[in-house]
Amino acid sequence: MKSRFQIKRPSGKRLFLRLPLNAEAPVAWWYGDPKMPLAAETGHIAGLDRLDELPDSLRQSPTVLWLPAEQCVLEQVTFNGKAKLRPDQLAQILGDSLGEDVSEWRWWRMPTTGPHPLLLGCPKEWITEMLTAVYTSDLQVTQILPELAALPAGTAAVTRAGGRWLFREEGGRGVWLHPDWVAEMLPQWRAIDTIALYGPAPFPNASWAAEHPECGEALLASHSANCGVNLLPKLPPSLRPRSEKRYWPWAAGFLAAAMVLSLVGTLGTALYFHLQARDDHQQVNALYQGWFPKDKRDDVDAYDKIRRQRHSLIQQFGTINFFNAFWQYAQLQSQWAQPQVQHLLFDRDKRTLTLAVNLSETDAKKAMAEAKRAGFTAKFATPRQGRVIATFTFRGANAN
Repeated sequence: MKSRFQIKRPSGKRLFLRLPLNAEAPVAWWYGDPKMPLAAETGHIAGLDRLDELPDSLRQSPTVLWLPAEQCVLEQVTFNGKAKLRPDQLAQILGDSLGEDVSEWRWWRMPTTGPHPLLLGCPKEWITEMLTAVYTSDLQVTQILPELAALPAGTAAVTRAGGRWLFREEGGRGVWLHPDWVAEMLPQWRAIDTIALYGPAPFPNASWAAEHPECGEALLASHSANCGVNLLPKLPPSLRPRSEKRYWPWAAGFLAAAMVLSLVGTLGTALYFHLQARDDHQQVNALYQGWFPKDKRDDVDAYDKIRRQRHSLIQQFGTINFFNAFWQYAQLQSQWAQPQVQHLLFDRDKRTLTLAVNLSETDAKKAMAEAKRAGFTAKFATPRQGRVIATFTFRGANAN
């Protein structure tokens, strides 16, 4: 649903702030006209509680807030259903891969040209603390957006900003990369000759799709107004800056009508999922009734019966060489802190064990080196919030 109003983003000089990762961290700022980046001023302040130390000319200018990539998830969601889901409902699909409680995050649906919804999320507690601190300084906030959304669109792009690398896919999905990781991880995700480089190269002897001199905060500033993303109107009233504008009395009526329509839509979606779940349950019961004659069936729920059968099959076919393969993983994971197994699959015919494990970035880097040394297969997904999903393939010994 498109908003019926937009907060105007004025031209000319603006103050750009990258929100810090916590209240005590330094705040980077960029001030100037995005069309004339060479004349811009840059700097840092000790924290959000020191915003009053900025010169008056900066504090009185329109202010744009960048959400740092480290505090954001910008992912495409594979969803082919006909129901119109809210962003927080779509976020449930990301729950397993995110490794976080999605209810503790605030979610927005972002514009995208791809076939799947593009979802942005950041921790509720963090963004509430940051925006509250900014608003106490009386800055004229006119736009809020993730810095990843300010990367040039239309093709995969990478640039260095704020001491780390920012990477955005053509469909809008984006991540940040530590300087020590970019040479290892970036070629695994995308062929280098399909990525547009903005600024200095992260590693030598690479052929890029295109190379541009503009980079960093100047690049983000020049594309912020043109990307069409502004989270400010989509925030709840408690997280918007106080306004002196007065609303007509009939605005309350429109608000009440909108709430009723939203409630009806939510109830309709809930009813849709309830009916679909009931139909699925009935179909499983029907199959169960057909598979087993009446004199062979136990008086138990069909789901419970199928779960027992699957458990029995895993025990039966996993004993050939499952434990030999799993022992390799057990030796490897003893070096890590709090590994979280997301997925496990044992292929009896191929004698392979595949595990997807949620690791810290430090442990993922150790695993990458160990995989090269030991010779087993390892693939690493995009880092999110300091965690990486690593997929390992181990081959167990023969039955003999």
